[in-house]
Amino acid sequence: MEHAVDLVAALVWPVALLGLVWYFRGPIRNQLLPRLTGVRAFGFEFSFAAQALADASKGKPKVTEQSRSAAIARLQREAHLLAGARILWVDDAPRNNFNERRLFERVGARVDPALSSDMALELARLHPYDIVVSDWARPESDNAGPELIAALRRERVLAPVVFYAGRVEARSRGEAFGLTNRPDMLVHLVLDALQAERRAVASM
Repeated sequence: MEHAVDLVAALVWPVALLGLVWYFRGPIRNQLLPRLTGVRAFGFEFSFAAQALADASKGKPKVTEQSRSAAIARLQREAHLLAGARILWVDDAPRNNFNERRLFERVGARVDPALSSDMALELARLHPYDIVVSDWARPESDNAGPELIAALRRERVLAPVVFYAGRVEARSRGEAFGLTNRPDMLVHLVLDALQAERRAVASM
């Protein structure tokens, strides 16, 4: 008899717990589980992003570990700015910025590559872009980047432009939002531009 009582007592809490889980299955499924899986996915994505930024830094102007960490930390804080954002990336040698594009894509942005200004303008007529990332010189012109901005404005494409070029010395950003040759600074400039656009829309 004592064994039977002990067995019943041992089963009470598991059965009660299962009952509670069954009773609250809706809220658990709709609220708790997405948060838990989101945290796991969030951590994975930013681990990947950190590696992508480290890979992007190879062969580029020296980027310290502290600078990379700061860029990744900001991505974690402000990932919502990139979620669903559409980036037009203009560069005749896209292999040179593969890791940078992969980084933004894994955080949630869509990146459309264009090899020339003509291709960029064609894409800009088809899709609304939140930001344009462009190199400076291409076979079509030594000043292809600045000339692209003028062409975009003639098409009434007002998306901010960030120059991501191999050489930035003695160059001015001019009408662009920013100019850099460092992947960590590119992260900051893109986030700054998206943030400024959000504020401008909110103030209208």
